[in-house]
Parts: sequence; structure tokens; C-alpha cells
Amino acid sequence: MMTQKSINNVSSRDEIIASIEVNGHQLASLVRYNFSNIDDVIRSIMSIAGNFVGLAKLKIRNKTQGWNMVMGVSSRRQSNIISPSLNLNHPRHGMQLSIPWP
Repeated sequence: MMTQKSINNVSSRDEIIASIEVNGHQLASLVRYNFSNIDDVIRSIMSIAGNFVGLAKLKIRNKTQGWNMVMGVSSRRQSNIISPSLNLNHPRHGMQLSIPWP
């Protein structure tokens, strides 16, 4: 049985397969070795995915050790946050807006 500690363990010799998708559309994927930890994997796939708005599904599989994980990640790009002074009576087609909650 895999424990949480063993799932987060990544060796530089492990083959890592990762993908990220938003609304069922894959933004990026990678198959690579030489990661030292899960944070490196997440940083790499997020930089490949580029800018997106909303919640995305991140899948990471360690093929060598035989485990996988799925988690939700969100874009934290400041330009995706709108100003409360904007007039929201005119919705923009195809754009998701995020309003910060105080």
C-alpha cells in the first residue's frame, strides 16, 4: 500500500508523465526524467501550459514507482482578476472573469 509520503517521493531516475487540462481540453503534457520532487513537476507543467483562466485538472504519474495522482490547480495570473470598478452589465463572450472576495 502506498502512503502519502511515498507518493510525494520522486527520484531523478523516475519516469514522470504529467498533463494539465481545462474543461476537457489538454493544455500541456510532458514525459520526463530528472525531477527532484513533486513541486518541480508542477512548476514545469504549469510553465508549459502557459496562461489560463479557471480551474484545471493536473495529472501526475510516476511510471517507475507505479503511482499516480490527480489534483485541481488554478491560474494565479493577476491580470485575470478584474477591478470592481468595471461595468459588469456588458458580459464578454467567451471570457471567464474572476472577482476577488475581500
